[in-house]
Amino acid sequence: MLASQEEALISKQIQYAKFVSFGGTLVFNTIIDLWIVHTFGSSNILGQTMAIASSATFICSIFGGYIADSKYLLTVIKGINLISGVLCLAFVGLYHYQTQLALWQVNTAVFLLNVNAYLSSPIFKKMVNFFVKRDAIMTFNQKMAIGTQIISVTVPPVNTFLYSWHWLSLPMAFFINGVSFFGAFYFLKPFTLNKQPTHKFVGYRQTFKNIFTNPSLLQFLFMGVMLNFFLAGLNIFFLIMVIHQLHAGKLYGIVLASQAVGGIVGSYSISRFPITKSLVIERAGLIIISLVLLLLTVFQNIGFIFVVAIIISIVLARYNIASQTIVQREVESALIGKTFSAIFIFANIASPIGNLTFGYINGLALNLTLIVVAIGFVIFNLMWIMIDHQYKKRSNQ
Repeated sequence: MLASQEEALISKQIQYAKFVSFGGTLVFNTIIDLWIVHTFGSSNILGQTMAIASSATFICSIFGGYIADSKYLLTVIKGINLISGVLCLAFVGLYHYQTQLALWQVNTAVFLLNVNAYLSSPIFKKMVNFFVKRDAIMTFNQKMAIGTQIISVTVPPVNTFLYSWHWLSLPMAFFINGVSFFGAFYFLKPFTLNKQPTHKFVGYRQTFKNIFTNPSLLQFLFMGVMLNFFLAGLNIFFLIMVIHQLHAGKLYGIVLASQAVGGIVGSYSISRFPITKSLVIERAGLIIISLVLLLLTVFQNIGFIFVVAIIISIVLARYNIASQTIVQREVESALIGKTFSAIFIFANIASPIGNLTFGYINGLALNLTLIVVAIGFVIFNLMWIMIDHQYKKRSNQ
């Protein structure tokens, strides 16, 4: 009984650390996007800032994988939260000293704070492997997904409202983000590793060999690349459409909240419609997403945007939980950190490319973005089915 209570407490500590850090980052990212659009009014500049944010992924994901599979994972994740908190407070001081921040300074801050995100992600996932029982991982991931989506429902609308009334500013967003990093450090501080990671060195060469010989992992790698590229276009589209085309800037937070509602529905739907290894429901969801995006080219009103945001997030929530759980269950412990990092490397390389590409496309025509993304999802789905068919054909030979 005591052991089960201790395990439950440990799981909650991991969740609290993640939720606090996620909440602060969400405040910061929402305000940064709004500040860029209101200050410069350019989808190109917004795309460039988003590209800079995701460009930290390559180096950080590589090192994140090695750190996650090392005995220093807890020391590093505690340290980067502490350093990120101090960094946020330093930018608050710089803002008040200069009375304003230049775009290059904001982009530098965005880049440095994303270093934390990309280093932390594989470490958090490896911590789950250490501190959560294997048969409880799906439930843990489901709770994590629901918790982050609940935060996503509540935080963006409040942020947007406060920013539009000038009650929440850029330096305040830095301050809140800094406090959230200190909070995450507080919850992670008691953690120690009783079971040390393997001392056998396992490099990315073996990791990629494992991925390319495992159909499920290879599909998730491929899916991550395609999804991140096209979702970059939708992120820019929603922001520009709501603020500049519909002149409903105060409602942008509700668009983000709608995405979170979809995430909650998608997370809960797993209990009623379980995820299968073939991901049939998720594949059908991609077709539905393509259709609603094409309809959005005609019905461009805020209500339909809410509906589209919800539908997209339902499908993505199910996919994210499925991919994370399958990796944590099927990959041996020594490879988990670098497997997540390898998937992140490829998936997040697609993000800056997508941000720059769709920043340009949005500048040409908003509807063009929707058409390109819709067609892209259809092609992506067909390629996915073909890859799956080829693997099944080989396995039957």
